[in-house]
Amino acid sequence: MGKKSGIPAMLVALAAVALAPDAPASAQSFVEFPLPTAATGPRSIVAGPDGDLWFTETNAGKIGRITPGGSVVEYPLPSADAEPWRIAAGPDGALWFTEMAGNRIGRIDGAGVIDEFDVPTPKSLPRGIAAGPDGALWFTEREADRIGRITPSGDIREFDLDVHTGPDGITAGKDGALWFAEEYAGRVGRLTTAGVWTETGLLPDSGYPEGIAPSSDGGLWVTTVPGGGGSAVRIPPSGNPVAHAITPYTPGDPAVDGSGNVWFATSDGTIGRLDPNGRLTTFTVPTEGSYPVGVAIGPDGKIWFTESEASRIGRLDPAAASCTPPAAPALSVDGAGAGRVAPGEACTLS
Repeated sequence: MGKKSGIPAMLVALAAVALAPDAPASAQSFVEFPLPTAATGPRSIVAGPDGDLWFTETNAGKIGRITPGGSVVEYPLPSADAEPWRIAAGPDGALWFTEMAGNRIGRIDGAGVIDEFDVPTPKSLPRGIAAGPDGALWFTEREADRIGRITPSGDIREFDLDVHTGPDGITAGKDGALWFAEEYAGRVGRLTTAGVWTETGLLPDSGYPEGIAPSSDGGLWVTTVPGGGGSAVRIPPSGNPVAHAITPYTPGDPAVDGSGNVWFATSDGTIGRLDPNGRLTTFTVPTEGSYPVGVAIGPDGKIWFTESEASRIGRLDPAAASCTPPAAPALSVDGAGAGRVAPGEACTLS
């Protein structure tokens, strides 16, 4: 049973600040909102059940919240060095997050009350977290090679993967199982709610899988950090994975919109979109060196993202945005290793 500490919002939340956004590159495409605290290292972001966007501030040990209009509140965690990593909306109306250095799972409700639960295995390095189909939260323990399950009341159970796989991002699949990226093994794992574990291999040289999200057709999208370049790998419900070379840099966790487009941020300062036909479009973030990491589809239909080095939250309106064509066509490789150019041109928006 984990440690639990409830902290009232009035004691931890900075006053909500409606910050004036920095001047965007285009009047309607990008808007960037600076955070009240400098050098916070915002990373993962998710749409909450309240219509706001919630995000982790890894360097500062805080959870942030921003309204669609740009008003920001920050909630400090009990331990400033907890390193909150990923965040997910829970089945109980709260937001749940991993504390990588603190070795805990955290929960914050809409009033800003924070609870924390110790992971039983020491130094497990919890990284990914997602709501499961069984009313619990499931999380990865990268250094312990385990998948954890926590109920809304805080009861934790761990499932041992037996080998050194380095589980990272995790998501609930449409098949009722949990799927997760195995960074060290270069594979994708599948765990049923009963604890049965299997694996799916990725393509050679497609990189090291970190981020994962369900696709609109019942399959999965996986982002991989460069091994031969950063890729977005589509795992269909049946058949072989297909890898799209999307960037020579590091892509963050993917997010899929209602039209089946997969969105991701890259470390070179771009937001990318890969449509269902394989056409890649990139949008350059106005602030240089901002290092965008996490993306989320907002309730307003816009793309919200974190800027880790700039300590800002950005918002992209795809309908109004200008974009930068990629240097080369996206390359897809099928499961047999044959190469082909993805259909469609580079960016055509203006």
